[in-house]
Amino acid sequence: MKQRAFTLVELVVVIVILGVLAVIALPKYLSFSDDADIAAVEGYAGAFESAISLVHKSRVLEARSSGAMNDLSKYDGLDTNELGYPIGKDKAPVADRTQPGSIGKGNKACAAIWDQIMVQKGAVLESGGALTNETLFVSKRVGTTNPYYECIYYYVKSGFNDIQNIGSLGFIYNSRTGKVNAFNHSNP
Repeated sequence: MKQRAFTLVELVVVIVILGVLAVIALPKYLSFSDDADIAAVEGYAGAFESAISLVHKSRVLEARSSGAMNDLSKYDGLDTNELGYPIGKDKAPVADRTQPGSIGKGNKACAAIWDQIMVQKGAVLESGGALTNETLFVSKRVGTTNPYYECIYYYVKSGFNDIQNIGSLGFIYNSRTGKVNAFNHSNP
C-alpha cells in the first residue's frame, strides 16, 4: 500500500494562508475588544450616575434642613455635601463638608462612594492599592484646586498603567453637579 502525505510546498501554502487570515482578522478582533471595553465603561458610568441621583433624592427626602449631612441612613453612613451629593464616608469635621462639593478623606472617599451606592462592592480600589482580579476601577480624588470636588475612576481592564495609576478609559464624578462623564483618552 502506498501512503500519501502532504508535501512541504502544500504545508507552506497552508501556513501562509493562515498567516494572511490572522493579519486580516486580528485588527477586527482588537477593535471589537476595544468597543466592548468602551461600552462597559459607559454602562458603569450610567449606572453610577443613576445611583448618584438616587442618593441625591434620598438625601432630599431625609434632610430636615439645608447643609451637609452625615450618615445618610439608607446608605450605611454615606456623607453628602450641602448640595445633596455623596462625598465619601465618615468625613469630619462638619465644617469640612460645607465646602461646595468637597470630596472627603482623599482617594479612599471615592472608593467608599462606589461601595456605598453600587451593588458590585469591592470593584473599585483607591489609587495606590494592590490590584486584584475583582478590581474594575481605580479611583482618585481630583480637582483643579482645593477643595477637591471630583472623583476619577480609571477602568483597569483596558489601557491602565498601574505604576502611574492612570488609564485611558474611565469616568469622572462631579460632586457639585452630580454629573458623571465617561472619557476615552485612547482615541484622540
